[in-house]
Amino acid sequence: MEISARSGPGRTGIKASGSSLTPLARVTQLVQPQLGQVEQRIIKQATAFDPAIEGYVTYAIGGHGKRLRPLVALLAGGATGQINTGHVDLAVIVELIHVATLVHDDIIDEAERRRAQPSEICSGEMIQTQRRFDLKLEVEDYLRIVEMKTGSLFAAAAELGATISEADARSTEILKTFGMRVGTAYQIYDDCLDIAGNEGTTGKTLGTDLRKGKFTLPVLIFLRSASEFERERSCSLILEGKCDEVSQLLKNGADNGALSESITTASDLIRSAQAGMKALRPNAYTEGLLGLGDALRAMLEQLRT
Repeated sequence: MEISARSGPGRTGIKASGSSLTPLARVTQLVQPQLGQVEQRIIKQATAFDPAIEGYVTYAIGGHGKRLRPLVALLAGGATGQINTGHVDLAVIVELIHVATLVHDDIIDEAERRRAQPSEICSGEMIQTQRRFDLKLEVEDYLRIVEMKTGSLFAAAAELGATISEADARSTEILKTFGMRVGTAYQIYDDCLDIAGNEGTTGKTLGTDLRKGKFTLPVLIFLRSASEFERERSCSLILEGKCDEVSQLLKNGADNGALSESITTASDLIRSAQAGMKALRPNAYTEGLLGLGDALRAMLEQLRT
């Protein structure tokens, strides 16, 4: 991989040495050695548990996933200084916290599959659980829950990555804000994926949110914009457990309003996060963070098709 010029003054960009790489893979190449260390540390961590539960812990961490939170922690460290062992420690910690939330979600949601494997924390998750099947939930409530549930961990990864690099307060706050906005956007993406995704490619049970009464952004926008008759019918279907019919309404057609508006909301959050990064001195790692935003926006756009 090499760094090449991008449009705009003072900008550098990420150019893949192999054209077959996805945009996200190109970004991860910047910190691949450190991510390899993170992976080994996480695997080693599983062996420290009691043998009676070691197998379950190994399953929980073995799906690998995208490791986005460690990626943000490492890139934030590189954006403000030299990546060191402290950043690797941080990356391991934020990923283990994330894994704990996945296990918690699986237990509550009773999801049959996650990342192609059969299954089996935070205040945001608790609030979301308390407000299941709450027909009074507003878009603003959802966004607050998502910020607490997902955005806050991305924000902490970015903020602490900068703190370990001994960055100044302004740079640290910029990265914290970036993490919050990108993390919130990623959760919106995941919620849209639950409706418009494909189980064969995602490797996890879809439609879980709606079946369990978690009203995500596409659902809330749909209910808000629906006619009184459509709203009452959809609410009745949800409360009766006929969620497949509601999911079909939400994903019917590429120009579906609720899904499209949700994707646009997430894309706008990412653009806002990227715009805030302009105040930082550019280097390969700040470009990596911008590239992460580009990769997430590309993933969102794929859901429109």
